[in-house]
Order: sequence, then C-alpha cells, then structure tokens
Amino acid sequence: RGSGSIQASGEVASLFEGLTAANLESATFVYRGDEVRLARDDDGWRVNGYPADPVTTSRFAAGIGDLRVGDLTASNPDNHARMGVTVDSAISVTLVGGGESPSFLLGNTGSRFGTAYLRLADSDDVYLLDGDLRSHATRAVDAWRSRTMATVDTSSIEEIEVRSSAAGYTIMRADSAWVLSDGASADPDAVQGILSELSNFMATGFVSEGDDLAGEPEASATIARSADGTELVTITLGAGASRVVM
Repeated sequence: RGSGSIQASGEVASLFEGLTAANLESATFVYRGDEVRLARDDDGWRVNGYPADPVTTSRFAAGIGDLRVGDLTASNPDNHARMGVTVDSAISVTLVGGGESPSFLLGNTGSRFGTAYLRLADSDDVYLLDGDLRSHATRAVDAWRSRTMATVDTSSIEEIEVRSSAAGYTIMRADSAWVLSDGASADPDAVQGILSELSNFMATGFVSEGDDLAGEPEASATIARSADGTELVTITLGAGASRVVM
C-alpha cells in the first residue's frame, strides 16, 4: 500500500465481515478430493459427524476474526497453477456464520509469512489472505477428531475388575489402600497406573474404513464400578493383528 499496490475492493474486500469466533457455525474444506466438514452443535464441534477436539477447534475459530484480504497479487490466469489456486490444486473453503457464507479457493502459502493466496471461483484475481487459515484447511479428518475415549472421576471408583483370556482379578478400595478380592494388598503403583489411564483415556489413532479390527476376539476388559456397583466405564481391548478387507 502506498507503493503502487492494489487493495482488495468489492465482494472480496468484505469476504469475512460479520464472521466471528462466536457466530461461526460451520466450515467445509475440500482438498484433493477429501472433504472435511466442521459443524457446531449444542455439545460443541463435530467433524464429519465425529466429536472434534475442543482445543483444535477453539484455535481455529479464534482465528476467524483475524482473517483479512490483502492486496491484489495477480490477475493473469496463467499464474494460477504456480499459486495453487486452480480448481484442481486449491482448497475449496466455505465458512458459515453471522448470516454470511463466504466461499473461495485457498492456494499456496503467500509471499509474506502468515499469508496464503486466495481467489474467488468466478474471478481471475488472486489476493493475499492474512491469517492462519491454510494450516487448518489442510488438516485431515483424524487430526480434527477428539482422541478422548473416556474421562472418569477416579475418586468415585470403588472397584476395578480386569478380565482376560489368561486370568482375571478384582481390586477394591479399602480404608487406606487398595486390596485384591482375597484381601491381599494390591500393588499401589499398578493401581495408580490404571486410575491414571481411566481419568483421561486417550486414543492414539482411529480404525480406518475397511479395517476388520472389530472382528478380532476380545483379549481383555477393564471395568470400573462405583460403590453401588454402577459401571462407570468399560474398556475392551481386542486380540490379534488387524487385517484390511479389500
């Protein structure tokens, strides 16, 4: 600006007006044939129908209010491929919120740090977009998903039963320590390890479509119960290697 640059005007200049972290309702990214759709409901964000990670979605939504369309960078369609804003190479983005639903093509990272190239589908003009949107727009579905499988208030656990094909045991909370069902003292470090896992049980990954893990026999199960015998959580582990069904 002030050195011959051309500022955005018209529709593209006001592309993100009215959008805020508070009123953002959904975001759709289509990249290399894969669609990622984020949608907010009463329980928080979901991604392609799965619960989404609250920290990741919070960071994404917080950045919406900082998006700004900068200067015109190119208007010759011969430059579109180099900038990654062709229909085949770009990320198709649609944001919905505050009564607005801007849709545009997002290309490669721009010439300045924290920028990316942006083009409206019906225009040859390419602009610099200021804001950290591209790193979110290229994130795969599994990277958006919440990995929390279970959270339990461990102070409410009075009994833990562990079943396996080889053996099984039950430990119970006593006055000052945990004991086995036969009254013998339980290893406090082992008990603490189980309680720590149950307090925030996290997944390391997700089963892909076509993976037949669910067909594998059960190897073990850990069941935590309250004082009245209510099952607070049951964690089941499968046995054997997964196999992909072609």
